[in-house]
Amino acid sequence: MTTQISWFADMTDHDPDDRSSSDDATRMSQKDLTTMAILLESRHGIHAKGMAEFFASVHAKLGDAERCDAWDDVANIVKKREQVRLAA
Repeated sequence: MTTQISWFADMTDHDPDDRSSSDDATRMSQKDLTTMAILLESRHGIHAKGMAEFFASVHAKLGDAERCDAWDDVANIVKKREQVRLAA
C-alpha cells in the first residue's frame, strides 16, 4: 500500500518558494487552463471537476498557492462548461 501513495510523500518535500521566475512568468494563460479542463473532461468525464478540486486541495495543503489557484480555475472552467452543456 505504501507504493500506491509514495508519490504524495515525495510531494511533501516540495518547496513552493523555490522558484527563480517571477509570478507573471509562471501564471497560466486562459487558453492553457481551458486546455487542461478539456483534457480532464475527456479523460475523466463527470469526475473532472472533482479531480481538479482534489488537485487544488493537494497543492493548497502543500502551500503552493499558484498551482492551487490554477487547479481551482480549471475546476471553475469545467463547471461552466458543464452548465453550458446542460442548458443546451
